[in-house]
Amino acid sequence: MSGVFVSSSGDDGFPGTVSFPVRSIGVAAALAASQSLSTVYISAGVYPGNLSLSGRDLALLGGWNHQPSGWSRNCSDDARSQTVIVALDGGAAIAVADGGYRIRSLTARTGNGSSTPGAADAPGVSRVGLAARNADVTLVDVSVISTDGTSGGFASPGAPGSGSLACTGVADCQAGMSGTPFFTGGLSSDGGRFSIDGFVPGDGDRGANGVEGQNGTAGSPGPAAVSCYLGCGCVANCVSSGPLPQQAPPGRCGCGGRGGFGGSAGRGGGASVAVLAVNSTIRADYSSLTAGQGGNGSVGGPGGTGALGTNGAPGSVVRCQTKPCRVVGGVCPNAACYYGNGPGDEVYIDLQAPPGGRGGSGADGQHGGSGAGGPSVAVVLVGASNLILDGGTVLRASDGGVGGPGARNGASALIQSW
Repeated sequence: MSGVFVSSSGDDGFPGTVSFPVRSIGVAAALAASQSLSTVYISAGVYPGNLSLSGRDLALLGGWNHQPSGWSRNCSDDARSQTVIVALDGGAAIAVADGGYRIRSLTARTGNGSSTPGAADAPGVSRVGLAARNADVTLVDVSVISTDGTSGGFASPGAPGSGSLACTGVADCQAGMSGTPFFTGGLSSDGGRFSIDGFVPGDGDRGANGVEGQNGTAGSPGPAAVSCYLGCGCVANCVSSGPLPQQAPPGRCGCGGRGGFGGSAGRGGGASVAVLAVNSTIRADYSSLTAGQGGNGSVGGPGGTGALGTNGAPGSVVRCQTKPCRVVGGVCPNAACYYGNGPGDEVYIDLQAPPGGRGGSGADGQHGGSGAGGPSVAVVLVGASNLILDGGTVLRASDGGVGGPGARNGASALIQSW
């Protein structure tokens, strides 16, 4: 038997021989490449870790028994269930690329997965048992099991409107109307898709920001006075100007409130795929390829609340003196000059316009669109890929994930081509 040997009781510091097997399949594959060997023998046991192989021709042969007396084939009907590769994270249990690979008598399974949705504002995580890219893969007496894809993450609500518009309050006054609210949400997803990079979950659209409120109505002109005296001061002749007409400037209008921000998009659920082939050929003999459930899509987030418009402000005050200047205590510049006849005798009125109208409120942001459910597919063929099955191979798919309101549910299919 020429090759590298792997046993769950081995040690990765060993040379990988019959008497001194290594413990990890990845270490064994690297040793095989360095020694120009083409076969890795794997004894019964559970081998945790995501196995990634590239650029070689290699046979992974499970179903062996490692005893102190030596190695022997396990010829029982359940031999493949006794040699198990279990992924530790969301990646494929086995990923192969750019070469020819023969896999026999073992089980490859993705991580246990979780019913917990993905991170906030993130799509669900997809699960893939075996991923092949530009490869020729033969499966003999192999079970590939993909656990459930996870649901799309919680969609964050939109932030509230940030204050009011910048306005002069004089020349840019309007009708003071509030922003028009949205009566529908953002577009829901029409489904995810497979690509050369794997499954792209179907996220919904983010909600649009709310419409800003208008500036308030213009203030009315201020009151007027016909006879106002101006310029009283003890100069050479203490003469005031006037009587002159004066009018207070109009009140200032309030500024419109800003619209709320749109809610985040609902996120698509992850896919569950037993075998994903990209420009690859897959041959399966007496094997079982099983996909779990697709992840559910999440509902889009609500839009943020629009901000209130600001109140209008009264016009500035204009003081109108109603008596002319008088000299008190001699002759200017040594005397004093007053409106009226002397100190305490000033007579005036204040002219001020009422405030302009309040600015309109900003509209609430639009609700985000829902995410689609993820698919459950036993075998996905992307690009120039082929699937060759014998009569003893079984394909199984579960239910696709449920989409959020208005979004598609995930597909359920044994074979799907993209």
